[in-house]
Amino acid sequence: MYSELNKRLDRIDRGVQKLEQTHALAACNCRGRGKKIVETKFHTAEELEKILWVPCPVHGIREPGFVCFTPPWCLLKKPDLKFCTCPPHPWRDFVTGKRPKPTCEEEMEYSRTGEYKTEEERKAEFEIEHARLEAVYSNFEKALAEARGSGRE
Repeated sequence: MYSELNKRLDRIDRGVQKLEQTHALAACNCRGRGKKIVETKFHTAEELEKILWVPCPVHGIREPGFVCFTPPWCLLKKPDLKFCTCPPHPWRDFVTGKRPKPTCEEEMEYSRTGEYKTEEERKAEFEIEHARLEAVYSNFEKALAEARGSGRE
């Protein structure tokens, strides 16, 4: 009689544990293969740093999935929009519903407002931003590796 009762209680305990695990995994906001969001998009190193360090409630450090640069006129992923530091852009604002489709005249006007830099200036800016990106991602990778090594699921 007691053994049957113990078996039933064990079965109930396993069911509760499974439900708790399922509930915890539902809160996971990691990215990558088989997840709701596959990639992490960014415009600048500053944005990438903020986005990478958003914690996962289940795993601590969030897995970023595929990390890729996206041009300023493109949107970041919905949960990351609050980290966008770019000035307003006619096409990005159109896609988000903040304005109607830009006219040809507006596009021409916007293209004229851009700074024109020499090739050397653009190359120097690129190298500085690339070095920032390398540092940000390298620091994150180290922390992620440490978290995985210390029992990360």
